[in-house]
Amino acid sequence: MSYGPKAFPGIKYSRHSNLFLEGQILDGFCKLPNGKLVVAPVWPGWCVFPDFTNPKIRSWWSRQYAYLLDVGKVKVLLSYTAMQVMVMKHPDWINSIC
Repeated sequence: MSYGPKAFPGIKYSRHSNLFLEGQILDGFCKLPNGKLVVAPVWPGWCVFPDFTNPKIRSWWSRQYAYLLDVGKVKVLLSYTAMQVMVMKHPDWINSIC
C-alpha cells in the first residue's frame, strides 16, 4: 500500500486565503453569466473553483504542486469529485451568494 497527497481544486472563499487572493488577482475563478464568482458549499466551507479553461490558470494551478514534487511526492490524486458540491435541503441557498 502506498500513500500520497490528495489535491482538491476547490479553494476556500476567504480573504485570509493566499491561494484565493492569488486567484482573484489572476481573475482565475469560474463565474456565473452575471460575472459573479461561482461560490458553493464543499467540505472546507464556501469555495470557488479555478477556471481550467484558461491556460494561464492551468499553469498557475500546476505550480501549486511544486512543493509536493520537491519533497518527493510523485503520486498526487487530483480529486474532481469535490466539484460535485453539497446539495442543500432547500435550494434557496444559491440566492444568498448570487
